[in-house]
Amino acid sequence: MRSISMNAWVDGADAANFGPYGFRVYKKMSDVTDPGPSLTWLFIDEREDSINDGEFVVGMFGYPDKPNQWMIVDFPASYHNRAGDLSFVDGHSQAILEIQNDVGRCTPEL
Repeated sequence: MRSISMNAWVDGADAANFGPYGFRVYKKMSDVTDPGPSLTWLFIDEREDSINDGEFVVGMFGYPDKPNQWMIVDFPASYHNRAGDLSFVDGHSQAILEIQNDVGRCTPEL
């Protein structure tokens, strides 16, 4: 089973449905200038019970000052010693610490 998903804000089919008008959708490499390739994540480990398509959506409604509008759409995985991995447009990857504890979706220890 696939557990890697692509950032929906990188030419995603429906990213505009998850944020107000004006949020950037990267369509081509020359669009990745702010924050730049080394700070723009491209792929992420997604939790197996969160996989519903090939995209990982980060909902942007209410950002930055209306937290009551924030919505978690897809959940990151924690397969690697309770951490997940991100890969970035410039090709480097980085482990991310598990954040699901805050929403009760922690992967159990095996």
